Amino acid sequence: MVVEEIKITKKLILALLFCVGLALPARGTGAATLYFSPSSGTYNTGRNFTVSVKVSTNVPVNAVSAVINYPNNNLEAVGISKTGSVVNLWVQEPSFSNTDSLGNVRFEGVVLNPGFTGEGGVLDITFRVKAKGGANLNFFSGTVLANDGKGTNVLSTFKNAKFSLETGAALGPQELGTSGLPSLPFVRHYIKNKDGNIVFAYDSNSDGKYVNHLFNKFEWLIPPGVVGMAILLNDRPSSNPGSKSDGFFDSKTYELDDGIYYFHIRFISALGAGPVLHHKFIIDTVPPADFNIIFPTGSVTTNPTPRFRLSAEDDVGIDYYQIKIDDGDFFDAKGLFFLDDTYLAPKLFPGNHSITARAYDFAGNYMESVSDLTISPTIQPKIIEYPNNVLLPVETLIIKGTSLPSSKIEVYLNRDKYEPIVFDGAADKNGNWQAIYKEEIPPGVYKVSAKQFLENGAESLLSDPVYVGVNSRLWRFYQYFKNISVFLSAGLAIIVILLVGAVYYLYKKRGGKNWRLSKKEVREVKDTVSSGFKKLRKDIKRREEPNRVLKDISKIEKDIEEEIKDVEK
Repeated sequence: MVVEEIKITKKLILALLFCVGLALPARGTGAATLYFSPSSGTYNTGRNFTVSVKVSTNVPVNAVSAVINYPNNNLEAVGISKTGSVVNLWVQEPSFSNTDSLGNVRFEGVVLNPGFTGEGGVLDITFRVKAKGGANLNFFSGTVLANDGKGTNVLSTFKNAKFSLETGAALGPQELGTSGLPSLPFVRHYIKNKDGNIVFAYDSNSDGKYVNHLFNKFEWLIPPGVVGMAILLNDRPSSNPGSKSDGFFDSKTYELDDGIYYFHIRFISALGAGPVLHHKFIIDTVPPADFNIIFPTGSVTTNPTPRFRLSAEDDVGIDYYQIKIDDGDFFDAKGLFFLDDTYLAPKLFPGNHSITARAYDFAGNYMESVSDLTISPTIQPKIIEYPNNVLLPVETLIIKGTSLPSSKIEVYLNRDKYEPIVFDGAADKNGNWQAIYKEEIPPGVYKVSAKQFLENGAESLLSDPVYVGVNSRLWRFYQYFKNISVFLSAGLAIIVILLVGAVYYLYKKRGGKNWRLSKKEVREVKDTVSSGFKKLRKDIKRREEPNRVLKDISKIEKDIEEEIKDVEK
């Protein structure tokens, strides 16, 4: 009766969850995958191994179910664990059957609102290897329902697994005991991560591992015929927990201090006690100390790939280092190892840099250290010779300059909103260099600058820029205006000199007193000068060639001379 009530209650809860899902707003469709981890491997007969069933989804889901098949002639399921599952409620409790030629595992569970998104474990299946051969672990059927108010099945992919089963040694962990006694226990070790979630650390096949949390939970699968187990936790490697049962349970949790521990466990059946598993683990929650980044040649250098040394202390030893440069990501420092316990930094550009390092011990604890590093640039090269006239796009561009001897030179042609044109040259032993660009250059005004590189990779900042125009209207107008300005200034000077000379001449000729030009003569001179200025203005507006401007200035000069002669009469 109680069992029936439990089944009815679960069905009502599932129906309620489905109704709640219907009331939720619909979301975009997605894709989900059911897969095994690991998906391959080699295992020996008589031993156990565990496979996790996992789900991956990019949309919230609220239900997952599957039927899994495996060959029962060489593989058998011996237990299922739901620890750490994303499923909150099991409509059909996970179960397994080894009775047919194809064994199977079945489950059906739901996830409470707002559902689950991402990658997570559904359950763990422990298998025992019965015989040599190949074993395929396949999804026979399955569903993953979206939390979209419709119960949409978003399962798109099954990823199956394949294992190789080999003949193992006569004795060892997970082999059955003699005389019908229970087998050696297989233990899975769990700890809490930094977020407080219980996560799998390792199992009893990997002994003597480090963990970095005081919370330690041990789980095991109880084989048929076992009526109890004897357990003991201490710091001795070969203690015997005895033959008296401590109860019938499949897990044990401890809150411990740092140190070396051994978890001893054996199964007990009606025929007696089986072999003892001595599971060693080391708790270390203390991060490394006295961690420093040391630059043997100083933290200010022109070398773009300076050497540095990492120094840290830890009671259990340093496992590895990680490095981060500026705002980049952390990466393993092994790739930078040089010699004599030093590391070689990747090439850094001139400027100030922040080097961050982490020292990890074998338990996964780490200490972080930060150090500043300055890469000083070498002196800038100088551009001393370049074309100051207009270049045609097909002309060869030659830039010359000075730098440090035997350095490599890169020249950059920069134009607004366009990628720079880059070409190179090389300095001789006296530091003189030239860079030649023979390709066609698009029209425009270019800012030209240069940078030098030394043999050790050191580089300078960009040189002071110069400007070069290539078949550009704006550049031609600038050159033209510059030339016109010269001619215009010369023309105005000539006109002024002629006028002043004419006035002075008349003044002297008429005795320097009581002389007066007629209104007509004054007006004629004024009109001639005014006409000359108008002609020059028109030349500028039309952007006439310099030769035309010279002709106009000569004509203005002649007209003024004629007027002066008229005044003299």
